[in-house]
Amino acid sequence: MRALESDAIDPARVAARARQLGPEATLADVGGPNVRGLARGAVTRPGPARQMAEQALERRSLNQGRRINQTIDDVVSGRNFARTTDEIIETRRAAATPLYERAFREQPEAGLTGESIDRLLANPTVRSAISRARRINLDLQDLPDNSLEVLDQAYKFIGGRANAVSRTGDNVTARSLNNLRENLRGAIVERVPAYGEALNAFSDQSLLLDALQAGRNFAREEAELTAKTISRMSNSEKEFFVAGVAQSLRDIVNNTRDGVNVARRLLGTQTARNRLRAALPDNVTFRQFQRQVLREQVFAETTAAVMRGSRTAPMLSEAANISAPLGIVRTLNVFGPMAAAREVGARALQGIAGQLDSSDAVTREVGRAVFSPVEIDPLVQELVRQRGLRQLATTGAGALTGGVATTAPQQVR
Repeated sequence: MRALESDAIDPARVAARARQLGPEATLADVGGPNVRGLARGAVTRPGPARQMAEQALERRSLNQGRRINQTIDDVVSGRNFARTTDEIIETRRAAATPLYERAFREQPEAGLTGESIDRLLANPTVRSAISRARRINLDLQDLPDNSLEVLDQAYKFIGGRANAVSRTGDNVTARSLNNLRENLRGAIVERVPAYGEALNAFSDQSLLLDALQAGRNFAREEAELTAKTISRMSNSEKEFFVAGVAQSLRDIVNNTRDGVNVARRLLGTQTARNRLRAALPDNVTFRQFQRQVLREQVFAETTAAVMRGSRTAPMLSEAANISAPLGIVRTLNVFGPMAAAREVGARALQGIAGQLDSSDAVTREVGRAVFSPVEIDPLVQELVRQRGLRQLATTGAGALTGGVATTAPQQVR
């Protein structure tokens, strides 16, 4: 109680801060430097307080990943990444397969012909794509170059190469490949319209898959580029992008060693905060997530300060602060030195003066007060009560002093 008062923190603020941090909060989290110093002092020696600290703070530290993952599910997106990926692929297959089969049935018996097809078949990149497709898919070996099956594989190979080149930053080559791919698509659809329907069905789901993967990679991109990418997405794509962002955050959490400050890895730099802000749907979502993660930051800092801090002279001094009997310290704080002296005398007369050196009893009560979440409200209520008593005593003393001052002159007359 003395440490809490020494921090000069308003009791209402302590209670509000505890509510803000949630049910995991302890007095060591919401108190000031004196309370935290008392907590450090309590764990310097073996005993109940150290045991309570280890059980409360270390267990809370080990569970931080579970709590942050729950926050990701609740605030960002609860979609399961692997299951969502499988669902998109299955939906894409179910929608596109019948249309592809129809397109293959409707292609001309002699294959696709015409000036645009002939020109494309003479293009070195298209020739290379066809050769690659034949090496990978043996079923294409006996089909002519102008068959829809061969041209379809060449079209997809060119698209894959364009994406790969784009990831290297060579946007000029990527743009050239995409233009060639679109020309090939146009020439094929002109002769087999059903092929365009199949590509659209495949593409709609592929865009969702691309958005999901782009969200998972958001931490590698600059915030401005992420914002520009999202601006070009449909609402459905944005939803899947956020699901990918959620998985990226889970990856960070799940790949962090137990006991390490995960909150710092998630939001520990301005760059990280800017990237996440750009990737989330709005400021409200970002602030809500940030608030929950910063709560874990407070918990991690408390654990580091109390359990992993220096064990040098300052901590020995803090340990001395809890060596006095707690009941007498309370009496001294509330009623002053004379009342405390009377309590010492009373204990001695009762034959229990030995309790004054019972460090286990003292540290147990300190540990319960500082490291147990359920003890915050009673302590705040006690602090309010004690302040009220002191204010009452101060008011009474002032009134008494004033009365003496006014009556004294009358006695002289």
